[in-house]
Amino acid sequence: MPDFLFDTLAALTQIHAVPGQEQPVIRAVREIVQGLGHRTELDVFGNLYVDLGGPAGTPLMLIDAHTDEIGALVQRVMPTGFLAVTPLGGARESCFLAHQVVVAGHAGVVGIKPGHFSGADERGRTPTFDQLFVDVGAESADEVAAMGIRVGSQVTWTGPLTRLGKGERVTAKAIDNRLSCAVLCEVLRQRRHSSAPAPRARVVLAFTSQEEVGLRGAKAAACRLHPDVALAVDTVPCGGTPDVPASVCTTDIGRGPVLPLMARGGGGGGYLAHPAMVAWLEETAAAAGVPLQLDLTRGGNNDAAAMQQAGAGAAALALCLPRRYSHSPVEMADLRDARGASKLIAALIADFSADRSFAFA
Repeated sequence: MPDFLFDTLAALTQIHAVPGQEQPVIRAVREIVQGLGHRTELDVFGNLYVDLGGPAGTPLMLIDAHTDEIGALVQRVMPTGFLAVTPLGGARESCFLAHQVVVAGHAGVVGIKPGHFSGADERGRTPTFDQLFVDVGAESADEVAAMGIRVGSQVTWTGPLTRLGKGERVTAKAIDNRLSCAVLCEVLRQRRHSSAPAPRARVVLAFTSQEEVGLRGAKAAACRLHPDVALAVDTVPCGGTPDVPASVCTTDIGRGPVLPLMARGGGGGGYLAHPAMVAWLEETAAAAGVPLQLDLTRGGNNDAAAMQQAGAGAAALALCLPRRYSHSPVEMADLRDARGASKLIAALIADFSADRSFAFA
């Protein structure tokens, strides 16, 4: 039986799109959205908008999911054909060492020094990005150039989306944040399948760029649209594994979407959830039968911080899908959390109206 959510996620995670080079994933999302009967608009920053309508002059809710993934860029091409790289978007050396990668569409590997040639002090130490190199099978810089690889070419992990266990748990690179993009596409599919009417107040979905390098696309989108209400749909690190005890994090995959009440990340200084948004989300989740997990995020950030502070400000909140093994080529999520999130977002869109107050008092 076709599984739209899984199939969409499988397609999106196979696309390589680091911050600033999101064109391939935007093309794919636009094709999916237009196939569901919606018109789209693309701005110069790389944000793709889907306007669901609503009466003119009513409050506007902006729902966003970022399209970029972490990775690296080619920093230098060595005369021998090897590539030096620099990280982009919070990538860690340990997650690149001895992994298969794709460089400008070409297969490659991140090299590792054989243990046979390594001293005892080297074997337990991860090389820095200054010491890492990518091997694309080329024998010279000229051969690299002929492959279309140059300084600034993107470097990302590779590997198909894979079902684990009973089938609802999946692993791949770029679960952050292609899962949320797939969720918004699923919301549009549900609305089309149910012939949902236009919202009672204005709603715009945005697939935004450059979140991993400072929430930039969401800021541009919020400055463009001036939303009254903003919801960032993202993934978030969770616990549940032997190396992350409950004293550090109590959330886990398979137990429902996460409602982060706070994020302490760098870009924009993090965010604090708007109390009226928290109440609305909890009320709507209870009515829809969607379990929620509450969290105070220790690190990281999300687009709610940018949208909350843009212009005159917005009542903002994040709705996150828990993920294990964050910012690695084996990120893991549970599709039951994603299905719950899509059901909840659809319910929020149906309930949103000018009658609901988001006044801080």
